[in-house]
Amino acid sequence: MATNDEQVARGGKKVIDLNIGYPSEECSSHECSGIDFSTDTELDMIRDDIIEDDNVLRGDQNPNECNGISLYEPTPTTIKEPLVPPSVGMTFGSYEEIISYYHEFGRQNGFQMKIRSRENVKGIDSGNGNDCTRLRLACTKEGKFNSREKDPSKAAHTQITGCKAKITASVDKNASRWKLTTIILEHNHPLDPLNSRFMSNYRFISPHNKKIIMTNERAGVPISRNYATFVVRYGGFGAVPFSEKYCRNLVSKHRRLCLQEGNFAATEKHFIEMSSKDKDFYYMYDTDDDGTLKNIFWADGRCRAAYRDFGDVISFDTTYLRNRYKMPFFPIIGVNHHNQSILLGCALISGVDTINYVWLLKTWLACMSGKAPNCIIIDQCMAIGNAIKEVFPNTKLRWCIWHILRNAKKHLNFHEARDDIRKALKRALHDSLHVEEFEKNYGDMLVKYKLEDVNWFNDMYVLRHR
Repeated sequence: MATNDEQVARGGKKVIDLNIGYPSEECSSHECSGIDFSTDTELDMIRDDIIEDDNVLRGDQNPNECNGISLYEPTPTTIKEPLVPPSVGMTFGSYEEIISYYHEFGRQNGFQMKIRSRENVKGIDSGNGNDCTRLRLACTKEGKFNSREKDPSKAAHTQITGCKAKITASVDKNASRWKLTTIILEHNHPLDPLNSRFMSNYRFISPHNKKIIMTNERAGVPISRNYATFVVRYGGFGAVPFSEKYCRNLVSKHRRLCLQEGNFAATEKHFIEMSSKDKDFYYMYDTDDDGTLKNIFWADGRCRAAYRDFGDVISFDTTYLRNRYKMPFFPIIGVNHHNQSILLGCALISGVDTINYVWLLKTWLACMSGKAPNCIIIDQCMAIGNAIKEVFPNTKLRWCIWHILRNAKKHLNFHEARDDIRKALKRALHDSLHVEEFEKNYGDMLVKYKLEDVNWFNDMYVLRHR
C-alpha cells in the first residue's frame, strides 16, 4: 500500500481521519427518502427506511446518541438508581440534560422516547439544540396511524397507539436553565421495564465493546462464543445491552467491507494510471488499519473544470444501489448551460451516516479548491443534511421536488381520489407564479379533498421553505 506522501505526489491527498469525535448518526438505509409522517418536525420527518437499526430518537441518528452525547451506556459495574418522575417546575442545566434524563426514565419504566418538536423563540423548528428555546419529548407510540391497506379485513401492523405521554420544557432566561412546563405520565399501552433492553432505543454496542468483538473476530473466535464472553462479563443474558443478532450484524458488515487480497492494489493501480493520463485527476481513499476500505472519492479534470463554471447549484443523490461490497455509490451532479446533467465527482462510501458524509464533502471541497456551492439539492435524508450544515454552513439547502412527489404518492394510497390530489399538488408546486397563488392553491386542495388532518400535508407545509 502506498504511503500518504506517495499519494500526494500522484495527485491524491493524505487520508483524513474523521472517526475521532462523536458517534455516527446512522441512516439505516442507502435509500434515504422514506419518511415517517406521524410526527410534526423536520427531524422526525427525515426518518429513513429501517434495515438494521430502528432509529427512533430522530431521523437517521443513532438512537442512543443525542447531539453527540451518550445517553446511557451500561457496564458490568454500573447500577442506575431509579429516577424521580418528572414534575412541573423541575429544572435542568442544559438541553442535553433533559433528553438524557427522559431517555433514562423511559428505559427504567419500559417505554421509548422521541424528540417531538424543538422550537426557537419565533416558534420555528430550530433543527438543533443551539437556538432551541422550547422542547417537547413524547413516547414513540404517540401519533395517529393512517392505514394504507385497502382491504379492511387485513390487520394493520403498527406500534402507534396515540399515546399522550409527553414532557415539555422551555428556557427560563432569568435563571439560564431549562424548566419542565407540561407533564403527562399516563400511557395508553402496557409498559415493560424488564424488556427495555430489547427496545431499539436501548439496544446498542459501545465503541469499547465493538473493539472487543472485532478483536475476537480477527482471532477466529466464533460469533456464538464471542457473544458468550459478554454474557459472562455482564453477569447473564438479561444484562447484556445488545443481542447476539446485533453482534452478528456488526461482524457481517465488517466482513463484507473487508477487501480481498489484491483488490485494493488494483484500485490504487487504476488511480495511478488515471493520474498519468490526466494531471488534474484527483482521488482520495480512507481505510482502517486492518485493510477495511471505508471511503473512496475521485474526480477527473473535466469534473473540476465543469465545477468552476457550473458549480452554483449541485445535487447529491444518495439513493443509488450498492455495489458488490455493499457500498453506496454517491454521485455529485450539476447542470450546464444546455440544461444537461454533468458529473462533478464520484464516491463509494462505507455507510450512509453523517461522519462518512462529512469526510466526503470535505474531500470534495478540497478537490474543488475550497469553493462552496450556493445551493445544494438533496432528498430528505437527515445524515447528509447535517453534514452539509457542518461543511457548507452558508450554502442554501433545498429538497428535491421529485422525491417529495414520490413520497406524496406513498401517503395517498389510502385516498380514493389520490390521482386527482397528486395532479392538484403538482399544479400548486409547478404552476404557482408567486407566494400568494401557491398558498391559495395548496389551501384549496386541502379543503377540497379533506386533507386538513393528514399529517404529511401539514408537515410539508410547515417545512415549505425547503
